[in-house]
Amino acid sequence: MPASEQAGHQVYNPTKSSTAKKLSGETWNIAYGDNSGASGIVFTDVVNVGGTKVLSQAVEAATQVSSQFAADTQNDGLLVSPMQQQTFFSNAIPTLASPIFTANLKKGAPGSYDFGYVDKTQYTGSITYVPVNTANGFWEFNGNGYAVGSGTFKSEAIDAIADTGTTLLLLPQDVVTAYYAKVSGAKNSNYYGGYVYPCATVLPSITLGIGSYKAVVPGSYINYAPVTTGSSSEYFATSSRLKRNTDTRFFVLACFGGIQSNAGIGFSIYGDIFLKSQFVVFNGASTPQIGFAAKPT
Repeated sequence: MPASEQAGHQVYNPTKSSTAKKLSGETWNIAYGDNSGASGIVFTDVVNVGGTKVLSQAVEAATQVSSQFAADTQNDGLLVSPMQQQTFFSNAIPTLASPIFTANLKKGAPGSYDFGYVDKTQYTGSITYVPVNTANGFWEFNGNGYAVGSGTFKSEAIDAIADTGTTLLLLPQDVVTAYYAKVSGAKNSNYYGGYVYPCATVLPSITLGIGSYKAVVPGSYINYAPVTTGSSSEYFATSSRLKRNTDTRFFVLACFGGIQSNAGIGFSIYGDIFLKSQFVVFNGASTPQIGFAAKPT
């Protein structure tokens, strides 16, 4: 990769690994909805995650990354595998005491993954498990409804996947519409590609049904980030008679919502906005399951 794309990152260098082996002719390319992406070649190498070791894991070595990835110095990569290869978890299962891993992601703080066991100090109450549909290669499960804030729970079938590699909580359009109907000043912006609202707005929680469990995502988790264009912040005018920048006292900072539409992709994605609010167990047994529980407050 060009030096400009490596700045601020720890970069995998297979030439410095005695165990790296290039997979001849294998390449990869990935693109995301925000127009970020990366591409490169594939090696196998020893991969060790917190003491869980796989001796011959496929590693996608980037030769090109988009500006979004280059600028994000908080992340150096994703724990994923090429489509023709086994995932790290699949390869690690024979070495684990149980065929599971858990995710305890956190808002504004480092989270953790554990392999092979469940740390009972990381959740409260009981864990609710539901079956996983593996046909599409995801941790796919059925949700059964939602509630906005203290409103009435509405039953609705929601085909969803749990994905730690997705930032937002992407839901059916009717659920998204119902949520932002309770957010003062919210509007669906074609320009920004989703719902925005005044950052000072106090957001309601959302409750999502999974089996008998009701998973609550606090409103503070759904306030994703201020909207920016380049280096400039974006604002809502508080008076239609005013033009932008005439008097900043009459403008309020705009934020992008952590809940957005699944845009008809065929399923919802319970990404990090949701996952940070829950303790999650991924069970890769012969009959796979996914489990959810509340976390200590």
